[in-house]
Amino acid sequence: MRKIIIMKLIVIKGIVILLLLLMGGTCWAQTSEVQSINLKRRLDQYSDKAAHVLLGGFVAAGAYKHGADSNTMVLSAATVGLLREAFDQYYAQKWDNWDLLATIFGGVLMTVL
Repeated sequence: MRKIIIMKLIVIKGIVILLLLLMGGTCWAQTSEVQSINLKRRLDQYSDKAAHVLLGGFVAAGAYKHGADSNTMVLSAATVGLLREAFDQYYAQKWDNWDLLATIFGGVLMTVL
């Protein structure tokens, strides 16, 4: 029972750290036009990261449904994240380590929960 509580606290701590990392970065003391452009770009980034977390979670859940252990669940999410980023690199010349991390985080989150 204590181990489960500790794991849930670790997951909550990871979520808080991820959110803090995603929210930091741009200066909000700009003109309103530039600020609205930055806000749209930031919201697009949030939705992209949320999609990656969901992707990792779905992959881990699918692996669990087929009898995988926790290590295989996370490895499956990491593999799909790497394939997705390789696809982005090939077609859009854009590799994003944060997207990869978000996909793996979704797999870890599904494994712990």
